[in-house]
Amino acid sequence: MNKISFVRLGAIALIAALSLPAAGAATTVPIRVALGGADASPFVPDTSLPYLTESGADNTFSSTDDVVVSKAKDPAPKAIYQSERYGSDMTFTISGLAPKTHFSVRLHFVENCLTSEGSRIFDVLINKKSVLTQFDIFKDAGGKNIADIKTFDVDSDDSGKIAIEATAGNSGDTDNALLNAIEILSANK
Repeated sequence: MNKISFVRLGAIALIAALSLPAAGAATTVPIRVALGGADASPFVPDTSLPYLTESGADNTFSSTDDVVVSKAKDPAPKAIYQSERYGSDMTFTISGLAPKTHFSVRLHFVENCLTSEGSRIFDVLINKKSVLTQFDIFKDAGGKNIADIKTFDVDSDDSGKIAIEATAGNSGDTDNALLNAIEILSANK
């Protein structure tokens, strides 16, 4: 918490003490990040967060198709599922978290482009640990334009980071990995 104390000397007020957060202070949770351009509260666009770095996630796609969110538990606003980041090998790193702390990571997906099972298959790792293997959004959600959320309990690393990697299958017969949103929430072990 920022705190400024003033001391009054006659008609002049002087700063007697100034208390600011320590350098590298922990990023507060919840963190709700919309990927690819969406801006729907409480999610914020990925481009506005200084503690989020992206690698290999330069591609974005937006759709105006209606998205079914009723099948997902605690879904994001529909607008979140209408934009995405995609690529063959993407990494999203959230830094500034308390080191070695337990968090719940929620990944939001929707297949809003392809129309059949097996068209987009990819793997997801969080802090180098495999959490989704050969993941097919269309198959898992039950079709196109249906929100799908996966939740994982993870610990931040020694430096207070959580790195989420999404890598497309190696067969060359499937499309890129994609992700619509990321949530980092407090969790209890």
